[in-house]
Amino acid sequence: MKPVKPESLILNILKAALCETVQDRNLKFVAPSRYVYGGGAPYEAAMQTWQERMFAYELYHQLRLIWDKDPKLADHSLIHADISKGYQKIKDFDYMPDLLFHLPQPGQNCAVLEIKLAKRSPDTIRCDLKKLVRFVREMEYEDAIEVLIGNEDEFKHLKDVFVDQIGIPIHLFYVFLDKRRIEPSIIQFDR
Repeated sequence: MKPVKPESLILNILKAALCETVQDRNLKFVAPSRYVYGGGAPYEAAMQTWQERMFAYELYHQLRLIWDKDPKLADHSLIHADISKGYQKIKDFDYMPDLLFHLPQPGQNCAVLEIKLAKRSPDTIRCDLKKLVRFVREMEYEDAIEVLIGNEDEFKHLKDVFVDQIGIPIHLFYVFLDKRRIEPSIIQFDR
């Protein structure tokens, strides 16, 4: 089991980028239309439907803005989105995480990040966590990060997913879109 270490530069920058992403001025780029078509005249849905890709793209944009303000960050790591690791011909390792923070050379793997809607099934979230564990163990990424987005009610069904007390530390960022709030946490996961 890896010990939990102090927060990394990536985690601090990620918090800042997440805070920017949920600001009203930026959240409009994440919120798809509420209009429902089909079966007659369009109507506006009562609840907002969020999408992972739209959130991921805005988060990537906010991260790049931070990187562009401080060119020294590129010496620490680059941000790559949706990169398939299958091209490296690693046996049984054809994963495509949402974001990688690394320098594309051996031994420079800083963080791997997955984004999921909180309303997704517990099995889907566990699948992400297993993928993150493999990146830490097999590719030696320093930090594993899961960003969960949704509203207060959508997080309730996930409490059983995070019950492991041993394993790889995984940084969770709960993004409450209804309250524009970010809550970081750390779990140990090894399933």
